[in-house]
Amino acid sequence: MSESCRHCGTDIPAHSGAEEGFCCHGCSYVYHLIHDEGLDRYYELRDSAISPVRPGALDRRDYRWLEQAVNEAGESSPKIAEMDLDLEGVSCLGCVWLIEKIFKRYPGSHRIEINPQLGQIRVAWRPGLFPWLEFARELQRFGYLLSPAGQRSTANTTHGLTIRLGLCAAFALNAMLFTLPRYLGMEPDFELARLFHWLTLLFASLSMAVGGSYFIQRSIAGLRSGLLHIDFPIALGVSLAYIGSLYGWIRGWESFIYFDFVSVFTFLMLVGRWVQERALEFNRHRLIARSRRPQNVDRLLNEKGEVETLPLAKVEPGMQLRIASGDLIPVGARLLSPAASCSLEWINGESESQTFKGNQVIPGGAINIGQEAIIVESREAWGGSLLEKLLQESRADPRSPLFEKVLKVYLWVVLFVAAAGGIYWAYGPPADATQALQVVLSVLVVSCPCALGVAAPLAHEWAVLRLRQFGLFVREASVFARLDGVRKLVFDKTGTLTLEAPQLTNPEALEGLDAEAREALRRLTAESAHPYSRALRQMLWRIPEDGSQAKRQNWPVREVIGQGMQSDDGSWKLGRPQSGSPGDCALSYKDRELAHFHFAEALRSHAREAFAVLRRKYPLYILSGDRPEKVSQLAERIGLDPENALGGQDPESKAEWIRRNNPESVLYVGDGANDSLAFDLAGVSGAPVVERGILDSKADFFFSGSGLNGILALFRVAKVRACAARRVFGFSVSYNIVVAAIALMGWMNPLLAAILMPLSSVATIALVAMTYKSAQTSR
Repeated sequence: MSESCRHCGTDIPAHSGAEEGFCCHGCSYVYHLIHDEGLDRYYELRDSAISPVRPGALDRRDYRWLEQAVNEAGESSPKIAEMDLDLEGVSCLGCVWLIEKIFKRYPGSHRIEINPQLGQIRVAWRPGLFPWLEFARELQRFGYLLSPAGQRSTANTTHGLTIRLGLCAAFALNAMLFTLPRYLGMEPDFELARLFHWLTLLFASLSMAVGGSYFIQRSIAGLRSGLLHIDFPIALGVSLAYIGSLYGWIRGWESFIYFDFVSVFTFLMLVGRWVQERALEFNRHRLIARSRRPQNVDRLLNEKGEVETLPLAKVEPGMQLRIASGDLIPVGARLLSPAASCSLEWINGESESQTFKGNQVIPGGAINIGQEAIIVESREAWGGSLLEKLLQESRADPRSPLFEKVLKVYLWVVLFVAAAGGIYWAYGPPADATQALQVVLSVLVVSCPCALGVAAPLAHEWAVLRLRQFGLFVREASVFARLDGVRKLVFDKTGTLTLEAPQLTNPEALEGLDAEAREALRRLTAESAHPYSRALRQMLWRIPEDGSQAKRQNWPVREVIGQGMQSDDGSWKLGRPQSGSPGDCALSYKDRELAHFHFAEALRSHAREAFAVLRRKYPLYILSGDRPEKVSQLAERIGLDPENALGGQDPESKAEWIRRNNPESVLYVGDGANDSLAFDLAGVSGAPVVERGILDSKADFFFSGSGLNGILALFRVAKVRACAARRVFGFSVSYNIVVAAIALMGWMNPLLAAILMPLSSVATIALVAMTYKSAQTSR
């Protein structure tokens, strides 16, 4: 049995390199911080596994947008100002409690409302008193990231469903309440009997208007687009039950009146749909899309440095753009600054940084990893640029041909059985037209897919919850069905099979530094976006700060492009070593080298094990923009045939490979813009959560943490879910045969239907529960 992380609760990957009991350095850091701050109750309130702390979550962030938003809100409301923000990382009651505790520590705090389901907060504060930047940075220390509201998907699918569900629950209870006296023998001439009949009609009509309309509208929309899904038989069944009941109510035929069935059936179907949508919506709001997908850019207006913020769509050739540290250069541009240090990992998979000199052309998609902002001149418009093309959304076709075929057969069988029963009762020996209509109606009513409508979403919910324990989050409900068609697995290399930051291969060099040198190293790496600085910063998390003289001086740091970081007086330096390989850097004091650091690409934990398991069933491939020799070396490390590891692949080459290899049969896992075209073509798509990734916002699933064990869990859980679905389907077929036979014999009545429907739902839920329980105990 694998050990769980003491902070986030996810399984700890083998060889994580972190402190014992933790899945990564980030979780270790935040865990000790929570204990040091006396906030241990967080772990008592945390009700499930959460995402591991992303290393990039603790990097320095630009909060200029927050200062501007706070000033605008304070001007409009000088006494008590309010503001809505998005918050990444909040997921449970423990998070809510922790954030509230942090908020109340600060002067000027008034009120905070947190919605963990949507990852949103509303803050009320006293302008001039509340220290917003301190609060934002304090939240970041605990792994929570603030961003402007409204820059994620604002669609709240479960909000409307929740309202419908609450109303239909009340309607169903009242419909049952006023139907029960009739089942218990209420005489037709009872003085309240007529009122009760009217009330059951009223509540059934309200159930149809509020709940039934949801399925009817979706069915009509699906049919118009040529798509047949489970909403259609639900809408058909509830509509026929209501129309038949209304006819029986008008004619006074009580054997036709299924109003309570209509209300309860509608409520149960909404429960199933709400469960499914709630799980997906929670996962879709786990991340802030704003931090990955560029939206605006600063245009330089004059030599004084004044800028205006432009939407990317308005970028034209010849504009001078100011690119802050850590920001992306949206289009191909000429460098006007003397020099710049950039990362091209986002667009071509090259993990090493590159130095550009003045007047050189920097490709669109490069990231300024220098400490200072740079000035560039755009050479192309945003519209039609390569990056604009790569960032375009492309949703997969949600159709499932097999499911549609099964659904069509099911509908035709039900209609045929109902028609045959009606003809027999109308023209056979009974020759009873009224009984014939009653048989037709009862067959259509009891054959509604009630069990499937409740149990199938529940099976999906349990699968989603199980995958969360492995740090994998499903965003699209159809991913499990599409996994059945997967025959090839394709992975990007940089950021997907390897971690974002390189790995320090000689940590003893860091441990051998004295306190003053370690604090100097903290200062030099604190605000640098260079991959080596990030790797050192992550390792320094494990070493407590001791308040040494170097830290107390808090001396300024400057960057010398191409050479590294230096203290302002040049005494402390972090950069190229006096000797060594290109993958090294050194810390020196007054030109005396104190430590020589060696780095290598860090393979994700469980990568070898995952590839060993997956290649027993699937051919595995690597498509990378990195140099072919580096891709081949990585393939050897994970035991992959070098012929299946292709390097030097640009976005179009990756997409062309997918086209040639039956796109619907490919599962593609990538993280950068250079994967986007292939990502859109693949039958199933997944993405790791990385600091500058964009694909997690449109992937079928995304996974956090430093390992690949979530990919293995996805296939295991999908197999268990498919088993549960088969059992539920088998039970539903058997159940429908039995109840249809009862209806054909003329023995079905509203009371029996009202009893059988919830019993069938309970039985299928029990089947799903037993399937998942047996799978868990057999592991």
